[in-house]
Amino acid sequence: MGLWLLVDSAGISDEEAGRPMDARSARELVRRGHAPLAHRARQIKTADFLAFDHLIGMTRVHCASMARLREQAGRRFPGRSLGEVGLMLDWLPGQPRGQDVPDPWYGGPADFVRAFELIDEAVDALLAQLQA
Repeated sequence: MGLWLLVDSAGISDEEAGRPMDARSARELVRRGHAPLAHRARQIKTADFLAFDHLIGMTRVHCASMARLREQAGRRFPGRSLGEVGLMLDWLPGQPRGQDVPDPWYGGPADFVRAFELIDEAVDALLAQLQA
């Protein structure tokens, strides 16, 4: 049995809103055999908690911000089912909980490789748990 998934990306702040994917991320996608998407950055919004079952942050700070936004969504959409906030690396079995994906922004290519490796592992674990 397969999974039907809707996946999106959104940021906590609006400072990058409307901008294309970071060129270093795009290069790492190409290196891994994927075509970079024509994605434009956007800010997360309360309606996202209606549209998605899982809203996954890369860091504890992201998750805390999303939890506050989820509370706002609860007030805005009373009685509606809202997506759950989770930390990306918490999906990895056997790993300590509460670990952030290191932000590669101020690093070099190796930092992007490491971030992608961690995210790939966590996504594989997430998919396995969703299919279980």
